Amino acid sequence: MTSPDRRSRRGSALARPILALALAGAGAGAVVGCTKDSSEQLKGAIEDQLGAYASQVGEVAAMLAARGGEAGAKKIDPATEATIRELDASVEAAFGAWEDASKSLTREINATQARLDAAVLERIEARAGKRVEYYTRAFVIASRPLVRCLSADPGVACEAAYFTLEQAHGELHGYLDVHHEEAALVFWLEPFVTSADEYYEAARGLMAKVRGGAVGKEDVDAVVDEFNDLLREAENLSFKRVNSSGS
Repeated sequence: MTSPDRRSRRGSALARPILALALAGAGAGAVVGCTKDSSEQLKGAIEDQLGAYASQVGEVAAMLAARGGEAGAKKIDPATEATIRELDASVEAAFGAWEDASKSLTREINATQARLDAAVLERIEARAGKRVEYYTRAFVIASRPLVRCLSADPGVACEAAYFTLEQAHGELHGYLDVHHEEAALVFWLEPFVTSADEYYEAARGLMAKVRGGAVGKEDVDAVVDEFNDLLREAENLSFKRVNSSGS
């Protein structure tokens, strides 16, 4: 069995790349228009959960390495859950602890992201009011929970996230439909709105399949692709002309 000191050092070494990955995944889309300080808040808020997660990764990795010969002799994939549970009861316990740590990390990332999302919208509203920038950012923020839910478990539990997306989509178009002059001043708005509509329609179609019990991985992947396209278009938005014109 690996000593606690060695596991701690291994966990610390693993923490840095895992943190970078966690921040990249959690921050996607929501930190458009956010600040460096906000990213640091996100980093600080998840460090405790990250340490526990990295420690459990180190524990499982050490056990699998120690039992590599056995796994090889059985000609089975050492990365599968079934293999982990087959090899040793202690590995099963470590794997369970890793799963718990992973869930705790995800919950903390999501909770922190929600706080940052609210802060982003509050700053935009205080600076420019509920105008085109507010509604475009709000749509990007509303788009993430559905992707996260569908990627984890595409079922009826995702209805609340879909309702949030549907509401944000309606509010975005409701504003743009009566503020044409302001919208014309936003750089890259048309490609963004096109992408937003495509994502919304893909999500709407997928939720229909979810309700019918006929959703497949390829259906979820297609929605995730549209979501990623949306994030790329959102990065190109510029509201400088709107803010400078005072319109």
